[in-house]
Amino acid sequence: MMGLLMFFGSFAGLWVWTVKERGEWNLVFANIAGVFSGLMVGSLLLMLHSRLFEPELADAKAIPSLFGFLVIVATGYGTWKVIALGNHTPGNQLVRHIIGGLAGVFAALLVTIYVAGYVAGKP
Repeated sequence: MMGLLMFFGSFAGLWVWTVKERGEWNLVFANIAGVFSGLMVGSLLLMLHSRLFEPELADAKAIPSLFGFLVIVATGYGTWKVIALGNHTPGNQLVRHIIGGLAGVFAALLVTIYVAGYVAGKP
């Protein structure tokens, strides 16, 4: 129970803090960053809490799985953001976002294949 309270407290707190301190970021990007950063920190706190205080419930593959998930999401989001927003050429923004999204999904799938092999012990 305490682990879940730590998870949701850190998740909500980091999300709100990220949105408040967004600076020049768009509100949508700040919310996306807040959700993922809150998920990351909350999951780590939940795993550490279960390792330290509830060892019978701790999963041995949970931390590598979490880091694999975060790498996959970061790769997809980063690829999309670089292609959609990093290229300041004139043109249709919708087309750039669609191309960036497709490239991000493709990059995330490639990283998923690699991470799945790495976690299984066959890189």
